[in-house]
Amino acid sequence: MVSRNDLLINKLETFVEKTYFLEIFDEDELLFEDGYPMFMFFDIDSLKIGVQNMKKILTLPFLPVFISSVYSRDIVKQIMGDRFSYFGFLNKKSSYDDFIKEISQVIDEKYK
Repeated sequence: MVSRNDLLINKLETFVEKTYFLEIFDEDELLFEDGYPMFMFFDIDSLKIGVQNMKKILTLPFLPVFISSVYSRDIVKQIMGDRFSYFGFLNKKSSYDDFIKEISQVIDEKYK
């Protein structure tokens, strides 16, 4: 999770803990060789990463999910460009059902 918003982090951690097929890893535990898909949640409202740096991060084998109350999915898609057409999008008010729907769609798009 890339965020500075503690409430959002706690909400996502709760969602992940409720989902039997997801697990939270510490930075030291990340091994891309394991072959498991890994989600990276980006709270784009509280970060100032910049588009170019975010695109570099997204070259890593992550399944991206953007979280925003300010930007729409269409705006994020325009910012990231066509190369990053598969990504999840959640509003900070998203429910657990919204969470499951978005991560399922990201997995489906990635592994078509």
